[in-house]
Amino acid sequence: MGLALPIYPTQILWVNLVTDGVIDKTFPMCQEEGDVMKNKPRPLETQFFDRWQMGRIAWVALVNASVTLSVFVHLLHSGDSYEVALTVAFCIIVASQWINGILAQKEEEPFFLNIGRSLTINPTIWIGVGIGLLLQIFALYVVPQWFHAISPTEEMLATIGGATVVVFLLIESYKWGEYYLKRR
Repeated sequence: MGLALPIYPTQILWVNLVTDGVIDKTFPMCQEEGDVMKNKPRPLETQFFDRWQMGRIAWVALVNASVTLSVFVHLLHSGDSYEVALTVAFCIIVASQWINGILAQKEEEPFFLNIGRSLTINPTIWIGVGIGLLLQIFALYVVPQWFHAISPTEEMLATIGGATVVVFLLIESYKWGEYYLKRR
């Protein structure tokens, strides 16, 4: 695409630490989605990654990559510095992973179908996201040079927040589509 590097290897390692490194430890604390004892047993030949799961994985990857890359390119073409675009892309990737972790807790239903349940199905995930957020703040405001980043301005934070909302809404819309298709 003829672009500058949109993310550095140190950032990739950091993303794994502040997203998967803290959130995945909370997944075992998640309550069951619905009454699992009322579900019919799955046939032994059923694949773990069925077409619904593969579709979700593909959609989340496409959304995260598209939104991040679009913002990165937009910032570069609108006259922002490479450091600004790089930092914003780095933060969008991190925030998008947190969103994915939160939304992945309920596989069978969208977040907004039962917001109360969505917020309480795994209270420990909020601790994981909080720890990740503190680590990300440390990286951006204490040692940004380690991550080829700069400390974000309010405008940069607004861009990161807006992009994260777009990621959330696109993943949530997919989950609604899947929810309705499965109910047919």
